[in-house]
Amino acid sequence: MANSGNRQTLAADGQTNYVRIVGPTRVSLSGGFGGGTAKIQAKDPSDAAVDIAGASYTAAADALLDFPPNAVNQIRVDIASSTNPTLVVWIQDTGRGSAAP
Repeated sequence: MANSGNRQTLAADGQTNYVRIVGPTRVSLSGGFGGGTAKIQAKDPSDAAVDIAGASYTAAADALLDFPPNAVNQIRVDIASSTNPTLVVWIQDTGRGSAAP
């Protein structure tokens, strides 16, 4: 069963905090993008933020990141080139992976 997840709001260009996830994950983007582009990013082993291929949005969207069931990742959302965004980011596990400790 999916959990309630993590909700953060971006009101300027920048990033959400990283969220530790395990397995497949749902990312919901809603609210105003302020003309900007939001990208879902993962933290790589060197702690650098890497854009996830195909995860770039300019309008409300629900994305399923189909990571393997026990894969542990840290993800965040970055918005750039926006003017006064009101972007609500909701990151939620799908319940198909192990519970994140």
